[in-house]
Amino acid sequence: MENKKYAFVTLRLPEELKTKLQLEAKNKGYTIKDEIIFIFWEYFLKATAPE
Repeated sequence: MENKKYAFVTLRLPEELKTKLQLEAKNKGYTIKDEIIFIFWEYFLKATAPE
C-alpha cells in the first residue's frame, strides 16, 4: 500500500465563492474539497507547462 503524505491548508473564502464552488462540485458529483483540488491541479499544470 502506498504511503501518501498530505499537507493541511485552511482557506477563508468569501461566502459567495464558497457557495458557487459547492454548487459546481455538487453538479459534478464531487465534494467541495475535491473541486478545489482539481482547480489547483489544473492551474498548476497550465502554469508549469512548457511553451
